[in-house]
Amino acid sequence: KEVISLHVGQFGVQFGNALWELYCLEHGILPNGELQDSVIDQAGISGFYEEGINRRFSPRAVYCDLEPSVIDQVRAGEYKDLHREERLISGSEDAASNYARGRYTTGNQLFHDTAEAIRKQAEQCEQMSGFFSFHGLGGGTGSGFNSLINELISDEYCKKGMTELALFPSAQMSTSIVEPYNTVLATHATMDITNCVILVDNEAMNNLAQKQLNLEKAKYSNLNRLLSQAISATTSSIRFDSHLHSDFMDFHTNLVPFPRLHFPVLSLSPINSPEVLITDPLNTVDITTKCFDKNHRMATCTNENGLYMACCLMFRGDITTKEIHDALANLKKEVKFVDWSPTGFKIGLTYEPPITIPGSEIGKTSRSVCMLCNNSAMQTVWRNLYRKYHMMSTKGAFYHWYLSEGMDEIEFVEAGEDIRTLISDYNEVSLN
Repeated sequence: KEVISLHVGQFGVQFGNALWELYCLEHGILPNGELQDSVIDQAGISGFYEEGINRRFSPRAVYCDLEPSVIDQVRAGEYKDLHREERLISGSEDAASNYARGRYTTGNQLFHDTAEAIRKQAEQCEQMSGFFSFHGLGGGTGSGFNSLINELISDEYCKKGMTELALFPSAQMSTSIVEPYNTVLATHATMDITNCVILVDNEAMNNLAQKQLNLEKAKYSNLNRLLSQAISATTSSIRFDSHLHSDFMDFHTNLVPFPRLHFPVLSLSPINSPEVLITDPLNTVDITTKCFDKNHRMATCTNENGLYMACCLMFRGDITTKEIHDALANLKKEVKFVDWSPTGFKIGLTYEPPITIPGSEIGKTSRSVCMLCNNSAMQTVWRNLYRKYHMMSTKGAFYHWYLSEGMDEIEFVEAGEDIRTLISDYNEVSLN
């Protein structure tokens, strides 16, 4: 079953570079799309790659950005021959960190080309499972233009699943004062048409890089490579043989108990720098327990008293089902679930070990576990965001930039109310 990846805006495109670099290494695909001679098992390649002439593989992916510079780096980079030019779509002016500009004006100019590229990709699929979108919520393209794309997919491909990885604004690492506006407006616009949105933020990933990888000053490229390890793990059971099979749609079925509460958080373990020599075999119980440690989360969540509604654990490498059973037995004593979700854990196991980019800041390991969990503690994330949104919107601060791009003031009111309702929804399930 094929999955089409959508990389929208600066974060989406730059993260795409790190992700496809890792996917290529895992599947034995060279930067020009050719398959290495040593590759024997090609079973999982077709889900994420399309085979062209001369047995060259290209990603089932569309890159789009309203300004050209970031995608131009892809066109001129090491993997320039991997991607097809018609799937690299860029405009001439950016969205200026403005949701309304990305959705109503500048974004409209690029919408037809993007829709056409997605349509052609979908036609090349025999049995498409769904879409995986990568974008930021704080910028104008990742918020406004991405919401346009989401509506297109909801209208044209309504039977297909839509999973998103969204970069959430960081409390201490903000790049624009209007990030709360863009995030709230985009979340409201897509609340009822998106199945599952995995939230990550640079602050949490930066803390991970500092503590686990000993990187004093992590670059965005470091964070993208770290995040690509986790996303690779989430898709490993649909790209490789899986003992405990996990389908792409399983994300939605198992992680989202109520349609609006579709914002899981990502964790990965172990995370070590290459200098840390692991002499003892990694204990499955230990690495699984670490996934539940707040210091291994890729989103900043301050509430430690949250209850788990659902939890997916994806194991990779030299791990037995007995070891997984022992790890879960140990966790069930510690992890608190809501009383209406007694079983809790969905498991995936892929024997293909994790791979790291040679020479990168991430050390190699023989086994790993990645967790996606839906936790009521996420209400604190939305509450902090809404507080900033409310402070500005009550004064009408910066409204003129949005209204001048064709947005109606009522959208600000409705979007704010939607987030307040979301916070209330989380609070209700946490009351048990």
